[in-house]
Amino acid sequence: MDNNDNIDSNDNSSDTNTANYNQGKNDIISEEIDFTKEDNELSGSTKNSKSKNDNSTKGKSSDKDDINMDYSDHTFPCHPAPPVSIKLFIGRVPKNYEEEQLRPIFEEFGIVNEVVIIRDKITNIHKSSAFVKMASISEADNAIRSLNNQRTLDQQLGSLQVKYASGEVMKLGFPQNVESGVDQAKLFIGSLPKNITEESIKDMFSVYGSVEEVFIMKDNSTGLGKGCSFVKFAYKEQALYAISSLNGKKTLEGCNRPVEVRFAEPKSSKQAQSQVGIQPLQNAPHGISPQAHPGTPNNINYGNNFGVNNNYPRQVGVWKEYYSGEGRPYYYNEQTNTTQWEMPKEFETLFMNNNPNIHNLSDSSGPPGANLFIFHVPQNEWQTKLI
Repeated sequence: MDNNDNIDSNDNSSDTNTANYNQGKNDIISEEIDFTKEDNELSGSTKNSKSKNDNSTKGKSSDKDDINMDYSDHTFPCHPAPPVSIKLFIGRVPKNYEEEQLRPIFEEFGIVNEVVIIRDKITNIHKSSAFVKMASISEADNAIRSLNNQRTLDQQLGSLQVKYASGEVMKLGFPQNVESGVDQAKLFIGSLPKNITEESIKDMFSVYGSVEEVFIMKDNSTGLGKGCSFVKFAYKEQALYAISSLNGKKTLEGCNRPVEVRFAEPKSSKQAQSQVGIQPLQNAPHGISPQAHPGTPNNINYGNNFGVNNNYPRQVGVWKEYYSGEGRPYYYNEQTNTTQWEMPKEFETLFMNNNPNIHNLSDSSGPPGANLFIFHVPQNEWQTKLI
């Protein structure tokens, strides 16, 4: 449909370029993972920052403080959506660069709330990396585009590595394969009247930001809408603003349930899942608490990297299959507006038809969540032998 359909699931550009730098390339990749574990100690920590006192006057050290900051004299690109702060990981920072030298580089692109040089917790040695917290995702994306693999502070280290810090994507509710440095964000809109027009949808969402595109999914035979569409915003914060304002909170005329507003799944993610050919149910772990519908995560990645998406749930009759944050399937009844862990009989029949090698799923015993699913069982194996 457009370039945004083919979002790359990972920020691979930096990894490609690091292949040319033999010195310290593996340390940088592994360090970023280790640093996130001590992330809660970084903000204003005397262990990790030699400039604690300087930073306390330049920026804030918590999300709560970010909310209280006064940005009235600054116009963010994402206006009218409120700015959303985000933390960036910076790699290949020269060891002679402290917070006061690194901050002006990022202030070229917007408001910087905090800069923390990452140091060894025991020796306090500079680890050639930093965290930079920017006041706005839109300004952070601009910094990523302009700096990542573009600007070099030390020829021996190579060009700067700038990307979203680990955990930021999940914290903000983005799909796992969202691309850093890209402004636009595409939403999936469900529970729309079948006769709604693109102009009506644009009017509804323009309140939250710059709508660049509206696409209504239509039935080829009737020409009527399918009750869903895609909306592309100019900035990610505008998409977040629309989700928080509309999802599950407004029922449109002619519809029997509130409008659904979620991040759309990039085409590359859907293609990867279809090529693997494994159903979401086969990857779901057990032993978690239910989440209320429809506040479900948009995209879940498992250890095997198979994506499961709640934007397009499987549906049989009145039942829809969703996945919790931990990856366990649960089922929502559109008619009764109830949610349950147990697989409805309609889905059980579908599951059996798609998996002919499974013996007597209905004979399984034990409380909900206590059963194990075994696959790749040889055809000559009997249930009694497995027991």
